[in-house]
Amino acid sequence: MVQIEQRNTAYWWGLGASFAIALFYSLWALKLSLAHPFIVQDDARQHVFWMQRFLDPGLFPNDPIADYFQSVAPWGYSKLYQLATALGIHPLLMNKLLPSVLGLVMTYFCYGIAIELLPLSSGGAITGVIASWLLNQNLWLQDGIVSGTPKSFLYPTLLAFLYFFLRRSLWPCLVMLLLQALFYPLGVFLSSGVLALACLRWQGWRPQWGSGVDIRFCAMGIGTAIAVLLPYIFSSSAFGPVIDAAQARALPEFQMGGRSAFFNDANPWDFWLNGGRSSLRISAALRPDGTYAVFLLPILLRFKQLTGVQALRNLSLFPQLFFASLGWFFLAHITLFKLHLPSRYSQHSLRILGVLAAAIALTLLLQALQTWLGNSLITNRGRQALALISTGLLLLWLFIVPLNDSKFPRTYNAQGSYPELYRFLQQQPQDIRIASLSQEANNLPSFAQRSIVAGSEYAIPYHWGYYAPFRQRALSLLMAQYSLDLAELQSFIQAEGVDYWLLDEQSFNADSLGSDRWLKAFLPSHAQAIQQLQTGAPALQQYQDRCLALQTQNLRLIDTNCLLQQP
Repeated sequence: MVQIEQRNTAYWWGLGASFAIALFYSLWALKLSLAHPFIVQDDARQHVFWMQRFLDPGLFPNDPIADYFQSVAPWGYSKLYQLATALGIHPLLMNKLLPSVLGLVMTYFCYGIAIELLPLSSGGAITGVIASWLLNQNLWLQDGIVSGTPKSFLYPTLLAFLYFFLRRSLWPCLVMLLLQALFYPLGVFLSSGVLALACLRWQGWRPQWGSGVDIRFCAMGIGTAIAVLLPYIFSSSAFGPVIDAAQARALPEFQMGGRSAFFNDANPWDFWLNGGRSSLRISAALRPDGTYAVFLLPILLRFKQLTGVQALRNLSLFPQLFFASLGWFFLAHITLFKLHLPSRYSQHSLRILGVLAAAIALTLLLQALQTWLGNSLITNRGRQALALISTGLLLLWLFIVPLNDSKFPRTYNAQGSYPELYRFLQQQPQDIRIASLSQEANNLPSFAQRSIVAGSEYAIPYHWGYYAPFRQRALSLLMAQYSLDLAELQSFIQAEGVDYWLLDEQSFNADSLGSDRWLKAFLPSHAQAIQQLQTGAPALQQYQDRCLALQTQNLRLIDTNCLLQQP
C-alpha cells in the first residue's frame, strides 16, 4: 500500500513558487506571440493551419497538404481545437494560449513526482521547486511545449501518468493512457514500457521479480494501453505507406543538410547520442546548466549519512523510465520509420529524468551545506537564517541562468510581414492555388487561408503516399519557374491549376538558388535550374512585369491567367 503524505505549508509554498515561474515564462512567450497580428509558431504552420476549416469548411478545397496534416492529427487534439473554435477562439489564437495551460499542468505533476521521490519532511518541497523550474527552463530554451502541437501534450500526460503510477492510483493511470492515445500516441509506448518493467522489483538498477499486486496493476495498465492503441494499429491511411529505411537512404532529404536530415554515417557520436532525429538527444536533456547536477546524484547516494539520502523512495522510477525509453528507441531504429523517429522515445523522457535527478542532487547538496555550516552556529535562528540564505541563492541562480540566453524564451515564431498580400489573397476565391519557391509561401496557408502548390515547411517525407506526389510537384515547380520556355511554364500552370505565382527579390538570383537547403534535394533538377538561370532570363522573369497582379515591398504576385494568354 502506497503511503500518501499529508500536505503542509511547505508544500503549498513550493507549489506556488513553481506555478509562478511557469506562468512567468509562458506569459512572457505569449506576449511575444501576440506582439504582431501575423505571428504563427513554426510547427503550427503544419499542424494548425488546416484547422481554420473549423471556421469555414470551404477552405483549402482539394488541397493535399491540408488533407494530409488533418489526417495525421490525433483525434483528441483536433477535437480540442474544434471545441475551442466553437467557443469563439480562433485556432491560431488557441495555439498561442495552449502552452500556458499545458505548462501549469506539467508543472503540477513534475512538482508532485519530486515529492513522491523525496518526502516533504525531508526537503521534498525544495526538490519539487527545483525540478519544476529546471523542466520549465529546459522546455522554454528549446522547441518543447511552446508549439501547442500534439507533442506538447506528451509532458503533461506522461508526467501525470508517472505521478499516479508512483502513487499506484490505477484508474487515474488508465485515464492518462487514454489521454495519451487521444493527444500523442507515442506517450502510450513509454508508459506501457514503464508498466512492463514495473512487474520487476528494483534494487538500485538491478531488477527482481515483482509482487502479485504489482503484476496485476501493470497487467491492467498494459491491457488498457493495447486497447487504446488498437484504433491506430488497424486504421489505414490514404497517405500510406510509411517510408522505409531503404527509400529514405536514397533521398537527399534524409542525408546531412537535408530538410529531414537523419542518416549520418560520418559521425556515429552525433547519430546515436547528440544529433537530431536519430539520437538519444543527451545534450538537449542537459539544459539549463543546473541540470548537469544529475551526474552528482550517483556519488551523493553513496553517502548514507547525508540528510535526505535515507528518505529517498521510488528511485526505481529512474531505471524503469530510462530502460523503457531505451527499448523503444532501439526498436524504432530497427523498424525505421514504422514507429516514427527514434529520438521521440528518448529526448522527452531523458529531460524528465534529468531534471528530477538534478533536483534531488541539488537538494542533497544544499542540505549537506546547511548541516556543515550549521554545526558551527549555536542558535536555531542562525541555522534558519543560513537555510533561507542558501536556499534563496540557489533559487536565484536557477532563475537567472536561462535569462543569459538572449533568445529566451524560445518561441520559434514565424512572423508574416505582408498584410497587403494576405488581404488581397483572402479576397480571391477559396479554391485558388499559389505557386512559389519563396519562404513566404509557407505563411500563406496560415495568414491568407489559401492553398499552395508546395513549400519547404510542408515537405514532411515520412508517408510516401503524401510525399511522393508532393516531391514531384515541388520538382516540377522548380523546373517551371526557371524554364526558358514559356510553353513549359504554361503547361505547369495548367496541370497544377495555378492561379498566382509569388516571387521575391531573390527569386532569380543564382547564388540564392544555389544555397537553398530545401531545393538542393532535387538533384539533378536543381543544378539544371541554376544553369538555365545563368544562361538567360527565364520565361517567368520576362513576363513578371506584364502580368503583375500585386507588388508589396519586395514581393511580386503574378497573375497566371495573364501568363497563359501570352503567345
